[in-house]
Amino acid sequence: VYKRQVSGYGILYAGVIFMKNRLRGLRKGKDLNQTQIAAVLRISQRGYSKYETGENDIPTQVLLRLADFYGVSVDYLLGRDETPAAQPPRGGSGRLQLAALRREHGMTQAQVAAMLGCSASLYARYERGERPLPLPLAVKLADLYGVTLDRLAGRG
Repeated sequence: VYKRQVSGYGILYAGVIFMKNRLRGLRKGKDLNQTQIAAVLRISQRGYSKYETGENDIPTQVLLRLADFYGVSVDYLLGRDETPAAQPPRGGSGRLQLAALRREHGMTQAQVAAMLGCSASLYARYERGERPLPLPLAVKLADLYGVTLDRLAGRG
């Protein structure tokens, strides 16, 4: 359950607290340290630590790599699903399905952009893969289309 909260640091989601605990639990469950996970992600230990503590937002692509590494769904990592799938369903393209889902719902880029609170040109860049989609917007889109984040990401 993601609840929007506004603070001096911008928009936070209640799921962030849950996610950082889930990341720590998954890492410790595999008897790994932060340096080892950082190496898998090809980032510094300090960078990974900031994700795990919730100090920095996790980019969507990093979240997808973590889900693949742990063999769980993105929704499980974020606390949107309590069932840790052994492996998320495959068969998708592995690319964000923004345009396809938008068309399935009969919407224009301008309509989706207005719902997200961004410009149509910025949304078009997300759709074309020219800009990384921020996690809070990915969550909004998944909710808008009634799909899992894994489906939005082309993972199932």
